[in-house]
Amino acid sequence: MPYFERRLYLDNASADTLPQPPDVPITDLARHVLSSETKRKHHLDGPFACGSSTRPGGEAKITLEISANPDSGPVHMRFETGDMVSKAGAAIPAGLIYVSPTEMHLLPGNSQELRIVARVPDLLPAGQYTGRITGTGSEPTAIVVSFDIDEA
Repeated sequence: MPYFERRLYLDNASADTLPQPPDVPITDLARHVLSSETKRKHHLDGPFACGSSTRPGGEAKITLEISANPDSGPVHMRFETGDMVSKAGAAIPAGLIYVSPTEMHLLPGNSQELRIVARVPDLLPAGQYTGRITGTGSEPTAIVVSFDIDEA
């Protein structure tokens, strides 16, 4: 049985969530809160497609090389998967899409491979499935990928 302990909010709040002094303009607070959502996101030239089609029950794989601009600072990114959806509305759930590595730290001018693997469910209808891999961190990025699934 779960156990919950009731505590006052201020007892659990971290330093950055504590109430602000009344002399801080609300617009400054709003800018701080929204800054992460308004960061410019890089969209890589895509969609990137798997080189061959895959049958239900198999795996589809894409390997990309991610490079840090030699004229900028280090790049730190964490990758998250999203659902891959066909035009007919069928989907490969995000839980069956794997990214390796899930986190990347690149010095200026360095590069590293990013592997994307989709485990295709046994009863998935044939079609082209497209989705997005989102990179968050110092260089927010969206990577659109596409997998062709043949009939079983």
